[in-house]
Amino acid sequence: MLVKSKAIFLKQIKYGEGSFIIKLFTQAHGLETYFANSIKSKQSALKPSYLMPLSILDIVYDMKITSNFQRLKECRTYTFMHQIHSETLKSSIAIFAQELLFKCLPEKEANDELFEEIEIFVYYLENTQNSLANLPLTFMLKISKIIGFAYHTAYAEENFGSAAITIPEENVSSALHFLENTSYDACHELKIDKQKRDLLMQKLNRWYEMHVPGYSQINSTFILSQIFQ
Repeated sequence: MLVKSKAIFLKQIKYGEGSFIIKLFTQAHGLETYFANSIKSKQSALKPSYLMPLSILDIVYDMKITSNFQRLKECRTYTFMHQIHSETLKSSIAIFAQELLFKCLPEKEANDELFEEIEIFVYYLENTQNSLANLPLTFMLKISKIIGFAYHTAYAEENFGSAAITIPEENVSSALHFLENTSYDACHELKIDKQKRDLLMQKLNRWYEMHVPGYSQINSTFILSQIFQ
């Protein structure tokens, strides 16, 4: 059965001489695995330029329910993300998000809400000129909520308003409450230093470890910690 779907590139694994196993999160069927022959050949549906962090693709593939690997028939870039793929800071955040999604998305489970949330994140990351320091934390909170293990703080709901917010020294957990309930466009309003931000990342990684089987520390968190001094 031929299936047409939007897809988000998550991972490639080299297989043999010139072939690859590709992981794509598709809107139609969730996380799928594809086998691709040499992506440098003219006959290949995939091109190296498609396999960039969080690339949004438009694909056609031959869906075989009993097979672990699907075959791509057609593939093209749905939207080209120039800033994400050329700016070091944005590219680093995209790699972080890509690694997070690969670790926690179940195979073959479509989730329109989750796909839409990732798209919103990608487009925001591509176009924003705001500070990006709090964006990875906000993304983790939104993804966990959709998947089914929202991070619940012990703090009552309150209206933080639009003014810049500084979290008290003794209470870093209230920062998660703010980020959990704000938009990507507003998360930069939270003013926290590197030490608190690293602590919040540790808290969320432990939260994911509690709820995602086989989840392990995201390697790119170290890079983000160095970038956001």
